[in-house]
Amino acid sequence: MKKIILAVLATAFVSAQAYAFTGTISFSGNMAQSTSKGVTTNHFIQTTTNHWTTNGGNTDAYAGVPAGVTTTMTNFSFTGNNGAPGTQTLIGGPVTPQWTFTFGGVTYSFDLVELTSAFSNPGSIAEAGVGTAHIGTQTSTATWSLDGTGTHFNFSATIHTTATPDGGSAAALLGIALAGIEGARRLIRSRKA
Repeated sequence: MKKIILAVLATAFVSAQAYAFTGTISFSGNMAQSTSKGVTTNHFIQTTTNHWTTNGGNTDAYAGVPAGVTTTMTNFSFTGNNGAPGTQTLIGGPVTPQWTFTFGGVTYSFDLVELTSAFSNPGSIAEAGVGTAHIGTQTSTATWSLDGTGTHFNFSATIHTTATPDGGSAAALLGIALAGIEGARRLIRSRKA
């Protein structure tokens, strides 16, 4: 009986490791790009017909999100367009959230922390960045991209993470539990004697 209890406790504590989520999601919608004259600042501004929706074909943690879910996109401005990767700067700092929507009672969002590249020519754009994706209370590091022509743009987020052990707290809890079991066993044995 003692071995069964010990096995159950060990399984419970070891399986309490934290894992980040993975997946991809994409959106389609309209946004206007403008460049300030004489200044190297680009702006992405929602058009008056702000119709952003999720696309189909989402994967992993986003697989249950169907096409057509209304999504809110946040305006943003940056410098460094067509510069070497990593020379772009978000004006005003991180964009929190860059996009967000709620589906099935769960809020999904992405915080754009850093713009890593931005290239455009008249009529087209391709950008990339990194940030944090959120699904409810879970978070994970993610990459972000924006591409499009004219006013029709596509956003996407790709979350590639690997399982990450919790840093040893599960092993510590297991050790404490085993010490407690041994202490209880000795106490019971001494009372019987």
